[in-house]
Amino acid sequence: MKISARFNICLFFIAFAITSSANLNDLRHRIQKIIGNRDVAVAIICANGDTLSIRGDEHRELASVAKFFNAAALSHTVPWQTLVSDSVVITQQDLHKNTWSPLRASVDKLPISLTPAVLLDYSLNMSDNNAADIITDRYISPAKAESVIRSVFGISNFALRHNENQMHANPSLSALNYSSAKDAARLIYKFFTSDTIAEATLIKAIMSRDTPFGKDRIPAGIKSSSAKIFHKTGSGFNNEKGQSSTINDLAFISYPRKNGFSCYALAVFVKNFGEHDAEAEKLIADISAEVWNTIIVDEVATMNHQVDNIGLKQHLPEAPYTNDEWKEAIFGAILEAVLNI
Repeated sequence: MKISARFNICLFFIAFAITSSANLNDLRHRIQKIIGNRDVAVAIICANGDTLSIRGDEHRELASVAKFFNAAALSHTVPWQTLVSDSVVITQQDLHKNTWSPLRASVDKLPISLTPAVLLDYSLNMSDNNAADIITDRYISPAKAESVIRSVFGISNFALRHNENQMHANPSLSALNYSSAKDAARLIYKFFTSDTIAEATLIKAIMSRDTPFGKDRIPAGIKSSSAKIFHKTGSGFNNEKGQSSTINDLAFISYPRKNGFSCYALAVFVKNFGEHDAEAEKLIADISAEVWNTIIVDEVATMNHQVDNIGLKQHLPEAPYTNDEWKEAIFGAILEAVLNI
């Protein structure tokens, strides 16, 4: 009886592995069909260890995705108490014009004092260039952030060299802040699944806030209210036609399953698209939808069918939670305490 049960379990995992591999091969073909002859890099990391990439080792300009890299490094450089309590004095010299800055637009009079946590909210959720530079000027330079990311997270195919103000003065410098799609996906996957220090939890809590920015990219492809999407967009400088040289999105997606939770990371970096930015965003959304439907819908349906067939369903424990409500409560409490909302 024990031998039979073990044999059935082995059959289950072998069948699941074969099915998973076949699904990813089909997914690759569908993504390549969406991409066509466009210059797009894609990388996917699944919770079960499966990976998929298309042009995943090529250097890609990060644009504002670099703000997530900097935040991840900051969490291993600056202690919690400093992030939530330090008073950063902001003057007119810190708020550069001719750059994207909701912070500058919201300020009535100067100087003002904000905590690093609030500046991170502006940087990560509103992609504020001035807020990002205030953080790098006061706490962590691009070179220091690069060093921390390499040592803590073990990725190497990337570089962080310049801040936003330097790149706005000379847009060609933006090419020197780059990453492969693979390493960008590895970073966000490791950060959300393995980094449990309080400072990293704060970054995750800030990124959990609902924001209208980037909703037409990776989030647009995920038609589920139970999925939680943490992502950072990036858009390069405009060319003479008003088109962005780079349209990026990097995301970590978690979702409930019958017996717990699962997750995956997705990086989509679009270069020299040559069409309107909205079309590039739709392309990212279409890729995201294919990934979601393959990894979540097909895989879960296949697994449930196999479990039923070999009589293992009754032996699998029920999950204590069926959705992300507990995560929402924790993140909400942290945000209320830190951001005074």
